[in-house]
Amino acid sequence: MPIEANLIGRLKDELGDNPVVSNVVLAFLLAGVEKMLEVEFTCPCDPEWSTWSVVPFFVIPAVTASLLMLLIHGVSKKKTNNKNTHENNKEKESKIKNKIQNIIKNIVKIFLFSGLPLIVWMALMLLNGDYYVCGYSDWPGRFVTADKSSLKWCEPTNTTSYPSGELLTHSYKLYIWSQWYGNVMVGVLLFFLIVYIICKTMSKCCKKNNKEEAVAAMPLQDRKQDKAQQTCECSV
Repeated sequence: MPIEANLIGRLKDELGDNPVVSNVVLAFLLAGVEKMLEVEFTCPCDPEWSTWSVVPFFVIPAVTASLLMLLIHGVSKKKTNNKNTHENNKEKESKIKNKIQNIIKNIVKIFLFSGLPLIVWMALMLLNGDYYVCGYSDWPGRFVTADKSSLKWCEPTNTTSYPSGELLTHSYKLYIWSQWYGNVMVGVLLFFLIVYIICKTMSKCCKKNNKEEAVAAMPLQDRKQDKAQQTCECSV
């Protein structure tokens, strides 16, 4: 039991502190939900209802996932100690810089935890293609699978007013455009992932440099005491 509790606690900490890990887990969950919806989805193939029947599939799961992630993680608030009133200019500038970095960090966190799930879901829906084809099918018909293809489209019931050959070609084009838009969204996700990794690396470098500057600015006696304290902590 203690081992299982430690594993669960560690998993919660990892998901809470690392937006990339939590978004990857959520992406797999959303992919599973999308596959279940794909099995149950049937387009009404009605000019008045086709678009409106697709909108909830795009909006509701995306907004739900975004709000859920935002409620779980929230925004971090760091308390500042204002007891020391005698501060030099460097310390004041450092505090202002830290506040600005904290604000930027919170904005990035809000986007990562609420914006990325929305983009992930939209990408999954567009890569599927069926929902986009259904939404733009403005002719009456029945939702069937095209011959020798995985495309699902609205086959017209009245072939006199709506030529099936032209509409099938139009549906193929919609399917291709849908997947293209989905790939663009995947590219956007990849771009933000690269930016996040770069920012994370730069943040670690800045913290390391600030720590080295703080140690260098310390008096020799305090530096020895700090080093001795770290040695004691490591030995413990």
